[in-house]
Amino acid sequence: MKKKILLNVILVTISIVTFAQMPTGTNPFSIEGGLTINTQTGSTFAAPSLKLRYFVNDKISTRLGLAINSTKSIDKIYGLNDQGLPVESKLGTYEEKDFSTQISLGAAYHFSIKEKLSPYAGLDFAFLTGSYTETWKNTDQNLTGYDDSKNGHYKYKYGGWGFMIFTGVDYYFAENIFVGAEIGIGMMSYKDKNGEWSQTVGQTTTTVDIFSTFSESYFGNMASTMIRLGWRF
Repeated sequence: MKKKILLNVILVTISIVTFAQMPTGTNPFSIEGGLTINTQTGSTFAAPSLKLRYFVNDKISTRLGLAINSTKSIDKIYGLNDQGLPVESKLGTYEEKDFSTQISLGAAYHFSIKEKLSPYAGLDFAFLTGSYTETWKNTDQNLTGYDDSKNGHYKYKYGGWGFMIFTGVDYYFAENIFVGAEIGIGMMSYKDKNGEWSQTVGQTTTTVDIFSTFSESYFGNMASTMIRLGWRF
């Protein structure tokens, strides 16, 4: 059984190498998707990203990238009945949402193509915008207990910019279809913008404007590895 599996793997590998081809014709565009492993943030995988490239010539390409990240979590707490037991109808919730969009613009230099491989290096500039929201219902912001007289929210927007020096390689395993890997290092700077905190207790609502509370920037230790699959057309 193990010999059969090994033989199949070898045959598939030979087939891929045999049929691998360089891009044909002019085909100045390529579109690709990728998963990013970000060691700076500690996340295993970031949101999938899309990238469009335009090849000015065989050596130079420009690129436009888009990455969207959305996270949502909900914590629940239940009120108690007279016997001290949780009651499903007495539900308090705390919801946390974070949504961001990153757009990148860049260019790359493609080195001499050898067989099916196309190595390259370049520079990207990235621009980030996002929003963060906390919402609580029938409880307080700290989820300390069920209270049907309390509701509220806390929200703010944030933005940032950065750049990435990268290098990578495309491998054409079929006509105009490639897989690739990319690594890079760079700098990122971001900060929050004014926000709002509001809570209603009974019939009374208190709203407070929140000023900017953080600003961060870093350089280096920002290596990201992208595994890519694309089509040139």
